[in-house]
Amino acid sequence: MLFRSKPVHLLMGMQVTKDSTCFIETLAPILSSVHAVPIREMECFAPDDIAEMARRTGITASSYDTVKDGLAAVTENAGDNGLALVAGSLYLVGEVGELLNK
Repeated sequence: MLFRSKPVHLLMGMQVTKDSTCFIETLAPILSSVHAVPIREMECFAPDDIAEMARRTGITASSYDTVKDGLAAVTENAGDNGLALVAGSLYLVGEVGELLNK
């Protein structure tokens, strides 16, 4: 993998119909942190619940009330030497795209 030597910081929001535990456990070996956020106008896992799932796998995790706040935090954590990964829902990816295009 091209990014194996770089820390990966995940911005995550996920609908309640998905298996968030499996998702986090699968990515856990490459993650340095998880930043959990809600998804606009979707029935999603509470950010606090996602953060707790991540902590149970040994990953540092935080939760945020808005995607904007979570995006700022994941970007800051990734810095110049890390990677910010947005995943969990294409709706979340779309929302991040809107914020980045402003």
